[in-house]
Amino acid sequence: MDSPSEGTINLMKALAEKARRQSSFMAYALGRYMDIQRITQEELEEYLGCSGVNFLRLALCGRPEVGTPEFKRDVRDCALYTGARETALANLLNVVAYWDRVAAGGVVAARAPAMQTNPTEEQTGEKPDKRTD
Repeated sequence: MDSPSEGTINLMKALAEKARRQSSFMAYALGRYMDIQRITQEELEEYLGCSGVNFLRLALCGRPEVGTPEFKRDVRDCALYTGARETALANLLNVVAYWDRVAAGGVVAARAPAMQTNPTEEQTGEKPDKRTD
């Protein structure tokens, strides 16, 4: 692939910023993952194994939909097009899909209380021990 001009790169950056607000683009998933993991773009680029123009290209790709028969193929296509690591990209998309379901109040959120280390009386039906040490 030829290197794009500075004007083209600036246009790609502007489009990627706009695409970040639309969940059908990879830019959304990349931004959401950075927010979830509390990492910088540079750290994400390192994790994915692609940076610079290829990271912009990735941001402008359509977002593969987790759980569809085409998911693996679409992830592979994005990875081949941008040089990103396929497994890291699939993991990123799965993490984002999970947290989007949680944020939307999906089925996943209903299981969250079961992960607590100290269940409440309401969850167990038992009264907590009242110890005084």
